[in-house]
Amino acid sequence: MKKSDSNQLPLATASVLGQPPTYKFPETPNLPGLGDLEGFQKSGIAMSLSRRLYLEQMGITLWQRRDITSSQGADLVPDTPTVAKTTVATTTQPDAMTTKMETLNELAPIQFAQEPVVQKPVVQEPDPLIQPPATVENTEAMMLEPPPAWLDIPPEVDFDDGFEPVFPEGLAEPEVPDMPPAQAIIDPWVKRAQDISQLDWDALQQQVSACQDCPLAQTRQHTVFGMGNKQANWLLIGEAPGSDEDRLGEPFVGRAGKLLNAMLTAVGANREQVYIANTVKCHPPHNRDPNAPEIKRCAPFLERQIQLLQPRLILALGKVAAQRLLQTEAAMASFRQQQYTYGENKIPLLVTYHPAYLLRKPKEKAKAWEDLLRAITLVPVTGQDSP
Repeated sequence: MKKSDSNQLPLATASVLGQPPTYKFPETPNLPGLGDLEGFQKSGIAMSLSRRLYLEQMGITLWQRRDITSSQGADLVPDTPTVAKTTVATTTQPDAMTTKMETLNELAPIQFAQEPVVQKPVVQEPDPLIQPPATVENTEAMMLEPPPAWLDIPPEVDFDDGFEPVFPEGLAEPEVPDMPPAQAIIDPWVKRAQDISQLDWDALQQQVSACQDCPLAQTRQHTVFGMGNKQANWLLIGEAPGSDEDRLGEPFVGRAGKLLNAMLTAVGANREQVYIANTVKCHPPHNRDPNAPEIKRCAPFLERQIQLLQPRLILALGKVAAQRLLQTEAAMASFRQQQYTYGENKIPLLVTYHPAYLLRKPKEKAKAWEDLLRAITLVPVTGQDSP
């Protein structure tokens, strides 16, 4: 430390403006300068100044003299803003140590806290209408006490005043009209199916041609309504129109159609003697099988065709048609050589392979021939009498 700085001592206590204040020691002839360490050692106060400098470097703003009594020290609270000054009684001839400590005490006053204000708890008078919560200690006492006062308080309003409305002579009590029964909310698809069930052949075909109720309507070229004898004994139901059917608007006109014609000829019939339809009326893209929503949208059309036709035998061609008519997910092998019935009229139903499948699996044609023989034995293609 330079000699010129011997009369200045920075404090760690922050001022109001946030800057550490700098105090100046008054010129005291009996005290050595800050740079004169030997003089401080001789005067006996070198320890006090070293402690003060150490506390400032550590950022401690509150320090206390050793000669403060214990009662004064007990009141020290660092967090309180109140500042008080203390004076130390001196003798007639103070020594150098006492004079120096008084000077330091004036420069860095000790902070004393105000006596904390103790708030007395507010005691509320108990409400006679509110009972304390039941505990183990007071449950037995509550059972011996009379019932709470609020049980005996009468109601503020008596709704039954004992009077009846009196109407003028000749004026009867007004009648409240009966509300009409709430109308049942009908699902739009149910309403659509109900409307389709009332159509005749021509109206039904027009409805199919204008149908836009599933995505297949966006990719089709033509709807495939069905064709054949509308008084036929046999109703043949396939899966879905193929690309050839979509192009011409008729069922079974491609290679599969030619094979079906040969199968009917083998049993002494032709396609003009039967009626041919599909589970859906539009061609699925890429010749895929129709999905469940598509079949559901076309179901009312097929149902109405069956109602109008009233066939004596239904022959399901392929797995998709069998699953749709029988409402099951069973495999194709389990459908064959079984006789089922369809609808309320218990129409006999048989299942055989689709002609397109037989084109891919020629070895299965023998099984399809067995199914045709079973069908013609059950119901003849033409005529009313069974053999």
